[in-house]
Amino acid sequence: MARHRRTLPLPTAIDPTSSSARAVFTSRSMTALRRHWLRLRRHRRGIAAIEFGLLAPIFLVLLCGIIENGLILLTQTVLDNATRDASRLIMLGDPTTGSAPTASIFSTALCNGASTMVPCANIKYSVVSGSTFAGLNTTLQTDANGNMINMQYSPGTAQQAVLVQVGYNRPFLIPWYGLFSGVKSELLVSTRALKSEPY
Repeated sequence: MARHRRTLPLPTAIDPTSSSARAVFTSRSMTALRRHWLRLRRHRRGIAAIEFGLLAPIFLVLLCGIIENGLILLTQTVLDNATRDASRLIMLGDPTTGSAPTASIFSTALCNGASTMVPCANIKYSVVSGSTFAGLNTTLQTDANGNMINMQYSPGTAQQAVLVQVGYNRPFLIPWYGLFSGVKSELLVSTRALKSEPY
């Protein structure tokens, strides 16, 4: 019995420019892309580093702002306490001379009270006196860098109204912190209004 060989048809080449070929290629590409994306979603290595990179700058800005503002408040408190103690010398007067203390004594008292946070050379002050508080000039004059320039010491005599203003132009500890305000320092001013006692 003779065997008949069965001949298979030769595969026909697919035209890559045909619409059917493009559809097949596009479908395979989308399937591969979808599988790759699913693998990336399941792959969680490095997620902590990405989260840290996104949140760390914001956290550092907030932390630096808290530190800078805390130091400003601390310096202001020290300056207030030094101004209060030095102003008390004017209010009570010098018992040895029966008059207000000299500018040297006043500045030394300021330096001793504020030296923990404020350099003595950077302390500026203005002391004016008059018969009434309404007649005292409270205007502060500053230069282009924010430093007080109207330094004067006129404590007056007994039972006069006295206005004491002490300033310190504090530079920012964190230099780029000043970029938000457009300045490089902050002028801290402590003010005391008093009436001197009978000497």
